[in-house]
Amino acid sequence: MPGVMLTIKLIRKHPEYKILKCTILIDTAAAIASKYNSGTVQNVVLATGANFPDALAGSVLAAKLNAPILLTGKTATESQAALDYISGHLDKSDKV
Repeated sequence: MPGVMLTIKLIRKHPEYKILKCTILIDTAAAIASKYNSGTVQNVVLATGANFPDALAGSVLAAKLNAPILLTGKTATESQAALDYISGHLDKSDKV
């Protein structure tokens, strides 16, 4: 569990970092977006939660657009956290 130990050491060294715990990746991505992009956003990047390279590739676009990356599931129900974030934060004149 080297990754877990590294995370614990990082949090001990930087107590200002917070752990956002959610049950599934899609909810975690929406929680991170809400934490760091809590206001209105101009763009949102979507990636599937089933295949991590999608989000990895989308990270370049997200950085360029200063946009959060939200993960989606196979159904609207699985994607509800992302849909809620979009409806609450995306400027109505801008793009997903």
